[in-house]
Amino acid sequence: MLLVAAGLLLTSFWKLMHVSPGFDAGNVLTFKTSFTDEQAASSAALGQRMEELVTRLEAQPGVQTAAAVNTLPTQLTPDLPFEILGRKAGNSDASGNEKYMPITTGYFDALRVPVMAGRSFRLYDTHGAQPVVIINQQVAQAFFKNQNPIGQHIRIGAAMGPGFEDGVREIVGVVGDTKSDGLDAPAPGILYLPAAQIPDTLTKMDNGLLGQSWVVRTRSGQADVVSAAQQIFMDNARTPLLSVETMQSVLSASMAQQRFTMMLLGCFGLMSLLLGGAGLYGVMSYTVARRTKEIGVRMAIGAQRTDILRMILREAGLLVGLGLVVGLAASLAGAQLLRSLLFGIAPRDPFTLAATCGVLLLAGLFAAWWPARRAASTEPMQALRME
Repeated sequence: MLLVAAGLLLTSFWKLMHVSPGFDAGNVLTFKTSFTDEQAASSAALGQRMEELVTRLEAQPGVQTAAAVNTLPTQLTPDLPFEILGRKAGNSDASGNEKYMPITTGYFDALRVPVMAGRSFRLYDTHGAQPVVIINQQVAQAFFKNQNPIGQHIRIGAAMGPGFEDGVREIVGVVGDTKSDGLDAPAPGILYLPAAQIPDTLTKMDNGLLGQSWVVRTRSGQADVVSAAQQIFMDNARTPLLSVETMQSVLSASMAQQRFTMMLLGCFGLMSLLLGGAGLYGVMSYTVARRTKEIGVRMAIGAQRTDILRMILREAGLLVGLGLVVGLAASLAGAQLLRSLLFGIAPRDPFTLAATCGVLLLAGLFAAWWPARRAASTEPMQALRME
C-alpha cells in the first residue's frame, strides 16, 4: 500500500513538474517591495513611480524587460466582482467574480504571456486616459463564447460599495491563460488592469497587504542585476528589495506540499520494502534450517541442486504472491484517499500498480535467493547426520 501511494505521488509530481504554467519562467528574477503610505496615496502617483523604476531597471546591462504586478503567478491573488454592460441583470453571463491584477506595461513581455487578440497595455494607458482592461482566455470563453470581447465594456467592483467602484472599462486585449492558483489547479479567469488606473482605495489596500511584486527578465541566467536593482530602489523609492528569488524558485515553492507528501510516503515505502525483504529473508532462512534433513534426503535420492533451488524459490514466490494479492486489494481501496493529492493520474493507475507488483516480486525473490542458494549447496551426508 505504501509503495503504491509513493508511486502514484511520484508520477503525479513528475507530471506536475512538466505542466506548462502559461508563461516562460526562465531567466526571470523576482522580488517584492513595499512603498510608504505617502508614496501609495494615489494610483496615478504610484503608477508613474513604478513606470519610472521600470525604465531604470530596463536601462541596466543584461536586463531585457521588467514590470510590476500586485502578486506573482501561483501566489495568492485577490479577486473582484464585475458586470458586463449591455446584458440583462440576473443572467449567468452578465456578471462574475474573477481575479484582478494591476500591472505595468511590460508585464506580458517580461513573462512572455502571449497576446491572443487586441493589444497589450501602452504607456499612454495612464490615470487620465480611457479606462481599459485586458482579459485572459478563460474569461473570454466563459463570458464571450459567441462574441468578440474586444470593444466590450465592463464595470468592476460596483457591488463592493464606495471607494471600490471602478469606472466603465473597455476590453482592449485577450491574453493566454496562466496557472495563477498553482500548477495543479485549472487556470482561473483574470482581469488585468493598468496599475495607474485602479481606484486609490485598491492601491492603498494592495500596497498595505501585498506590497508590489516585480519581474525582471534578463538576457541570460548569469546576468546579476540584484545589486543594481537594490541601488535603484533605495535611491528612487527608499525601499529595500524583499524575497529576491528566481521565477523558477517561485514555481518550485508552489509545489512544496506535493513534494513533502511524495518524499514522506516515498521514505515510508522504501522502509516497508526493506523491512518486508528482511522479514522474508528471515522466514525463508528459518524454513530452510528446519528442513535441512529433508533437503538432505531429497538430494540423497537424486534431487539436483537446481531442483532444491526451484523448490525454495517456489515457496517464497507463493508467499510473495499471496502478499501481493492482499496488498493489491488493499491498495485499490486505499488509493481513493489520495485522489485530492494526485495530478494527471488516476488513483487506480494500472501502470503504477503493475510496476509496484513487479518491484515487490523481484525484491521478495531476491531476499529468498540466499536461503535457497544455501539450501542447494547443502551436502547430503552432512544434512543426514544432523538431528
